[in-house]
Amino acid sequence: MFEPLGYFHSHPGEDPSLSKIDIKNMNLNEIELIVAIREKSKTVPWRYDLRRKVLSGVLGDFRFELSAFIRVKNKAKVKKLDLLCPFALGIGSKFFDIQAKPPE
Repeated sequence: MFEPLGYFHSHPGEDPSLSKIDIKNMNLNEIELIVAIREKSKTVPWRYDLRRKVLSGVLGDFRFELSAFIRVKNKAKVKKLDLLCPFALGIGSKFFDIQAKPPE
């Protein structure tokens, strides 16, 4: 049986971060995936920024940046999650075998 883990939505032309409204509408232990979409300026391969925890790359005429968040413990705490996608980064990339820690 499938069960929803959370929700996603886009922020066209903005950063892949949570707005105040996004945070207000998050439920405890649900994941919120933010997809920032911009017109591409150049073609670049998909990559994962460990520091920012952002997966980004170009598809067609657009550049995508993805971030994931979860509300934990209480309504005031939101945590940014590692977002791993070996199919976007390519099998054999240094991120392929990384195991993400489960939410607290």
